Amino acid sequence: MAASLSCAGGPRYARRTMPSPDGCYVQVWDEQQYAGRSDFINGPRRYEHLRDLPGRASWKNRIRSITLGPHATAVAWTGERFEGDYLLMTSDARDRGRYPAVSVSLQSLEIRCSRPDDRVADGSLPPGR
Repeated sequence: MAASLSCAGGPRYARRTMPSPDGCYVQVWDEQQYAGRSDFINGPRRYEHLRDLPGRASWKNRIRSITLGPHATAVAWTGERFEGDYLLMTSDARDRGRYPAVSVSLQSLEIRCSRPDDRVADGSLPPGR
């Protein structure tokens, strides 16, 4: 008897986004210390809300830890449409772009991209990047 495969009634698997090959992305987890479900959110882009990202994933109020890609800087807000309190995330020497415990609920996100030669002497990005 031949076996057949069927998608109907089977478990639902969310598609995982691949990281941008240019290094401009953030990787997010739904638990602290880089545990639980994970996905990549690519930039450069401004996400007014985190309810319908690529792969039909919703990360609204779910992000509990984050790492930055090698060419990414990000700003995350507690409200949709870039409102409320914000968290600026960079790859400076102290944290190296790793945020193991995000304790606030994030609802919007901007990912900025850079190349190593874009950074000024103090490691920050020039205005408008």
